[in-house]
Amino acid sequence: DGPVNCEMSRWTEWSMCSATCGGGTQERTRPVLVAPANGGLPCPPSQFSKACGTQPCPDGPVNCEMSRWTEWSMCSATCGGGTQERTRPVLVAPANGGLPCPPSQFSKACGTQPCPVDCVGDWGPGVGACSATCGGGFQTRTFTITTEASGSGAACTAAAGETQSLECNTDVPCPDGPVNCEMSRWTEWSMCSATCGGGTQERTRPVLVAPANGGLPCPPSQFSKACGTQPCPDGPVNCEMSRWTEWSMCSATCGGGTQERTRPVLVAPANGGLPCPPSQFSKACGTQPCP
Repeated sequence: DGPVNCEMSRWTEWSMCSATCGGGTQERTRPVLVAPANGGLPCPPSQFSKACGTQPCPDGPVNCEMSRWTEWSMCSATCGGGTQERTRPVLVAPANGGLPCPPSQFSKACGTQPCPVDCVGDWGPGVGACSATCGGGFQTRTFTITTEASGSGAACTAAAGETQSLECNTDVPCPDGPVNCEMSRWTEWSMCSATCGGGTQERTRPVLVAPANGGLPCPPSQFSKACGTQPCPDGPVNCEMSRWTEWSMCSATCGGGTQERTRPVLVAPANGGLPCPPSQFSKACGTQPCP
């Protein structure tokens, strides 16, 4: 992203004289290799000419004469679209009603392949309440990609939606005396584990602060009740699953851990019905080396 100075190739050989008589010119060029950008040094002149063929011409018609085409110039861009050019200088300019000159310059497209784009992404801030109000706990943060990599561009260091545990409340010391257990609020009731034949619903409340130094212990963190008590039909009953839960927090912030998600069984298979698919899935997380 800093300044890019202009870079030029070497001068070409002198072209043939544009006229064999009556006064002509010879030219030499040096193509631009790197165009200046971001305030870099500008390019010096890329063309230079001198007089030649200064002897007088005969009095009759003089037809135009052209030299051969030069080699194609270097492409003006390595990607994203550029041009190449070639020229053929005039050897003899038409005079006294002679034939005119054909085109002396031709260009074509080059470097049309897309330019590489590096992936751009970032870890977001920690989300949700810290798992501890003192002594250090964890929050979850998610990786978001704003620009996908393309071509030969570099990939991001993490996948979109990947989660990571983030330390929090590490600067809040816990008191030295007894620390009573603190619980979060009860979650909503889960879906019933069965639509018939008897099932259960559950709700939980995670521990915010574990008891220490003789503090009050934690009350129950899980509660269940009966549901789906109506009788089931006599025919085959296929398994029915609820949706996947959100990913759990990573079991480690470094050195390798796991995250899990589950989907409870809503209706258990019976009477030869279709069995249940897997109800638990895990993936690696916190793979960065520990300090």
